[in-house]
Amino acid sequence: MDRIQKKWKWENQLFIIKEDGEEELVGSVICSNVTTPKIRGMRIPLTFDAMHRLDFTSFHELSDALILLEACKTPDQFATLVGQDIESQLQVKIIASYMAKYEQVPSKFFSHADPRVLTPQ
Repeated sequence: MDRIQKKWKWENQLFIIKEDGEEELVGSVICSNVTTPKIRGMRIPLTFDAMHRLDFTSFHELSDALILLEACKTPDQFATLVGQDIESQLQVKIIASYMAKYEQVPSKFFSHADPRVLTPQ
């Protein structure tokens, strides 16, 4: 008999880290709906399950990100990030609208030095 696979989701808080180091809480978010990963690819749950929060440290031009991505391998997996409650949904929507309007993408470098976060920037 096949096991029914439990759908993975990560629930925690999203922060924006400003240039002066000030942290702004965006709200509680849920990362879910992960796509099927590539064979031997990095799994989103492995990264997110090691974090107790998600930090966006900066925003970059989409065109710059595309150039950087050309030097990297293609993503192994995708997922959806949404606000957990009404206020958080509104804040995430504002950030998404800003990113779309100004063609920006958030970033967070992978860092072992910061034990709070383990995400690609």
